[in-house]
Amino acid sequence: MKIWKKAVSALVTASLLATMTASAAFAEQGTAGQSDQTDDLNCFAAAVISLATCSQVADGISTVTLAGDWDGDHGSSYSYYITATGASIISVAGDCSGCDPGEDFVLTGGIVTAPTGADINHVEDQIVLRAPSAPGSAVVSVYHIDGTTGIATLDGTLTITFTATSGLALSEAKSSVKVGTAPGCATATTAAEADGAPSIFLCVTLKTANNTEANGAVAVTLTPVGLISDDGVSFAQASSEDSVVGYAEFEIKGSGLPGTGTVGISVTQGSTNTPFTPKTVTFTGPLASITATNKIFAMAKDDGSTPDVVRFTAKDAAGNFVELLGATATSSATTILTVTSPADDDFDGASTDVGKISADCAGTAGSATVTVKSGTISSNAVTVYCSGAVATVTVVFSSPTIVPGGTATITVEAKDAGGRPVDDGSLVSAILSAGAATPFGNTSNGKSTATYLAPFNTGVVTALATVGSVNGTGSANVGTTLPGTGTNASALGVTNSGPFDTTTKVAGLSKYVTFKLSFGSGAAGQTVTILRATKTGTTWSAFTAVTSRIADGSGNVYYYVRSSSAAWLSFQGKLTTVLTPARQARWL
Repeated sequence: MKIWKKAVSALVTASLLATMTASAAFAEQGTAGQSDQTDDLNCFAAAVISLATCSQVADGISTVTLAGDWDGDHGSSYSYYITATGASIISVAGDCSGCDPGEDFVLTGGIVTAPTGADINHVEDQIVLRAPSAPGSAVVSVYHIDGTTGIATLDGTLTITFTATSGLALSEAKSSVKVGTAPGCATATTAAEADGAPSIFLCVTLKTANNTEANGAVAVTLTPVGLISDDGVSFAQASSEDSVVGYAEFEIKGSGLPGTGTVGISVTQGSTNTPFTPKTVTFTGPLASITATNKIFAMAKDDGSTPDVVRFTAKDAAGNFVELLGATATSSATTILTVTSPADDDFDGASTDVGKISADCAGTAGSATVTVKSGTISSNAVTVYCSGAVATVTVVFSSPTIVPGGTATITVEAKDAGGRPVDDGSLVSAILSAGAATPFGNTSNGKSTATYLAPFNTGVVTALATVGSVNGTGSANVGTTLPGTGTNASALGVTNSGPFDTTTKVAGLSKYVTFKLSFGSGAAGQTVTILRATKTGTTWSAFTAVTSRIADGSGNVYYYVRSSSAAWLSFQGKLTTVLTPARQARWL
C-alpha cells in the first residue's frame, strides 16, 4: 500500500496532467433522466435529494455528498483521479475489501485518488463537497488512469447546481396540478358524472424554484360541501408515494348532485403553509341536449361506407359535456343515405371528444337529414348530400373592387346537375390573369376559398377555376372604386358625339344604332362586356354576353349595332359586377 501511495504521488504531477485525454463522448449511466455524464459517481445526499440535479443552497456552509453510481460498470484495471471546480472537496470516506478503512479514497490537496482495482461503492465510498457562497455550478471530473501506461482518460463529469436560498423554496409555478378522469390524470378533463362514476382525480407534483422535487404535506378541500360523497376525497402526502418524490394524488367522487365546485389546495412544509391556485371541477347532470354537426357535407353517390360523416356532442342542462350511451342515428331517406348508430365507446363525454356516425350513399343522387337520439332526447337534423358529377362552377371575389396591392377572398363553388354541392374533397385548380393567390383547398360543402393578392397596376383581374373537367370564371376590378351603376344612352347612326338619349330608337333594316355605355374615369382601360336580350312577342329573353369593348380614358364604350331583319333588342354593359341600365332599339 505504501508503494501504491508513492506511485500515486508521483502520478499527480505535471507529467501526469500532460497525459490526460478527454473521451469523445461520455457514457451516461444510472436512472433515466440523470444529468451526470460519468459512469462512476452520482448524487447521494443533499438539501434536495434528486438524482437529476443534486441541488444545494449556495451558502458556503452546506454540503453535497457523492457516491458510486450503482448502475455504473466499474473497471478493475485502472485507478481514479477526481477533481472538482466551483466547489471544494472537503472530505472523503470509503472502504474496500483487503484495504485499511478509508484507503480506497484518498484526498490530497483537494484531489481525490483511488487505487487500481478500486470498486467505488454506492454507500461506503463517498466524496463530500462544500457549497460555494454564491449561486453557480460545480463540475466534478472523473479520470481513469491506466495501470500499464499511466495515461489518464476523462471518463466524464458530474454537474451540481448551487442555488440561492430562495431557489429551494416551494414554487407553484414550477409545480404542477392536473385534473383528469383516470389515475395519474392522464385523461385531462375537469368533469365527471355526479353519481361518482367515473371519479375526478387531482394530481399534484411539488417542485422548488430550482425545478427540483420537493416534499410537503398536501391537503385539499372542496366547496360547496355536498357535491362529493362521504368518502369522496382521499388525502395523501407528497412524500414518496408510488416511488415518486413530491407527488400526491386525490380521488374525488360525486354525491349524485350536479354542479361546479372549487378544489382548494395547500402545501405544508414544517411551519410554512403555501396555498396553490384552486381548481374547478364539475359534476354533470343527466342528458339534456344533443348537437349534431357535419364532418362531411357531401359524398359521391354510390361511394360506399364512409366513417365519421356526422359528429355529435351531448350536454346536460348547464351546458356541461356528458357521456352518451345507447345513441341511435337515423336517416330521413334510406334509399339515398344509410347511417350506422355509434358504438357506446365512440364517445366518452369529454369536451375534446365527440360521437361519430358512419354513412353510406346509394346509387341515386339526392340528400337526407341525419339525427341522433338517446331516450327522449333528439338532436338537430343535419343534411348530408349524395352528389353526382360536377355540372357548374362559379367563382366570386369577396369585393368587386380591390385596391392595388390589396387582398380579397376568392370563393369557388361547384355543384352537380341537381344543384347539390359536389362531394367533399374535390380538387380545385385556378388560373389568374393578374396578381397571385394562395392555393385552393379541396372542396367542403361544395366550396373552396383562397386569399387573393392584387397587383399594383390597375385593371380587371379574372380567375378561371376548374373542378373536375368543368370551368368557371369570376372577375374583380383592381383600381379606383367603381360607381354603383353605369349609364347607357343611344343615338341613330354610327356616332361618338350623339346626341344620345335614353329613348327607344327605331331604325330601318341594316341601319346602325350606337349605344354609349359609361362607367366613369375609374374604368379607363378596362374590359366592358356587352349583354343583349331579345323580345319575341311579349316575352324578353335573358341577357347574354355578345361581345366586349375596352373603355376609353373617360370610361366610355361605344357599341355600334344593326339588324338586317325585324328585331326588338335590349342592350346593357357590365364591368365586373356593375351593370348599366338596359336600353332598347327596334329594326322595322
